[in-house]
Amino acid sequence: MTPKKDTADAPGRSGGGRKETGEGKTKLVPAFSLERCKRCEICTHFCPAGAIQTDKDGIPRLVDPEACTSCKLCEQLCPDFAIRMVHDPEEQPAAGRKVPNSDDPGPRDD
Repeated sequence: MTPKKDTADAPGRSGGGRKETGEGKTKLVPAFSLERCKRCEICTHFCPAGAIQTDKDGIPRLVDPEACTSCKLCEQLCPDFAIRMVHDPEEQPAAGRKVPNSDDPGPRDD
């Protein structure tokens, strides 16, 4: 079995915000596709660490990347496939911006 290629330093992605876990692995955090999200708030309700909150318009945001445990519950429970786990928290969109390639959430790191 070949190891997965780390794409965090690939063109079009920033590697500056990657978080190393205590085991030397890169931490995964959720990124939200604003085009796919229907603002159901399932991700905020099921986040065991409280790291995801919604703004006044109901848009989910990762408000505390350090608290995120990379459990992937938000990604797995999202009915609209609007969440993907990424290595770089800076891929989080600013208000009104889309996640890169938001129409194609890409492969999941299951």
